[in-house]
Amino acid sequence: MRRSDGGADARHRAAFGPDAKAAQTHWGLVARAGDFALLAVEPQTGRTHQIRIHAAHAGAPLLGDRDYGGPVRTTLPNGRVVALARIALHAARVTVPGAPR
Repeated sequence: MRRSDGGADARHRAAFGPDAKAAQTHWGLVARAGDFALLAVEPQTGRTHQIRIHAAHAGAPLLGDRDYGGPVRTTLPNGRVVALARIALHAARVTVPGAPR
């Protein structure tokens, strides 16, 4: 990512720059529908934007994720165009290691 003044975007520097910290995400395919996929994602580290960055780096940016190259609209099989107002990233379950259950 580049700013219009030619400098590197702060998010890009944080993820890929000399001070970048390692991050690991486990994922698996749950279902597929046409060009779209439902994934089960389990970040092993807690870096800012980790899931978004890893998806974009793998060539599969999240729907609605303008910052990391995701499509902001899609066309349904019936021809209807649907615009996404937010990132299609949702949690079915959140687990905090060490927290009481």
